[in-house]
Amino acid sequence: MTGTKPTSTPLRMTWASSPAVPSVSQIASRPSGSLKALVGMAGDRRTWAVLGEMRELGPDSAAEHDAVGRLAVRLDVARLVVVGPDARPMHLGASLEGSWGEESVYVPDVDAAVTLLREQVRPGDIVLVKASRAAGLERVATALLDQLLDHG
Repeated sequence: MTGTKPTSTPLRMTWASSPAVPSVSQIASRPSGSLKALVGMAGDRRTWAVLGEMRELGPDSAAEHDAVGRLAVRLDVARLVVVGPDARPMHLGASLEGSWGEESVYVPDVDAAVTLLREQVRPGDIVLVKASRAAGLERVATALLDQLLDHG
């Protein structure tokens, strides 16, 4: 899809791309399924997982968030951006699993995530944005989609 807004349920299973701007995807499934789908769709493109708190992970949330971060490293997601204090265990898990340099980065809020992505996402990259609605990451997805429409 080039230069048009997606027609699916807003920000669920959204796929958009153009020659000038990266693809954006927010997949409604368990975090592990979303990460596997990201890697499967990417081919040889650079992958980004922008992840916030996932309240659906339940009472073992810290351990589950840690496991998501570790999985991102094992799947070789190029860049993991963890957004917000409640999601921080993902970044810690990625670091403990062997993430180095800027492969995994923690940002305190949505605004910091948007700034980072606008500065570093390149044409051809594929981006997964996933969190509970309460985390507000739809603003990240919307900013990326707006960038796509502006440059598509």
